[in-house]
Amino acid sequence: MPEIAARSHINNIDVVVQKSVKDAEINYNSVNAIAVTSGPGLKGGLLVGVTFAKTMASILKKPLLGINHLEGHALTIRMTQKISFPYLLLLVTGGIRSLSS
Repeated sequence: MPEIAARSHINNIDVVVQKSVKDAEINYNSVNAIAVTSGPGLKGGLLVGVTFAKTMASILKKPLLGINHLEGHALTIRMTQKISFPYLLLLVTGGIRSLSS
């Protein structure tokens, strides 16, 4: 399964990033930094993401920010809803489980 996930990342990362930039109605030059989940997670998918992000950061001459994968999941809700700290979260993803508040 990890190999299938990594191949899926390879086949889709460019299209997903391009669509995200288009949907956000921004251009690459307006980006201040490149953020990428650097772990924990499946090594193949992380390698694809980190390599892609490093390449983008280098081409765009932007800083590269490593983000914890689980924190990324936990904080995503705050992008679309007004949720203030502290909040309770049950996060179950793959083989990684965390109870946080």
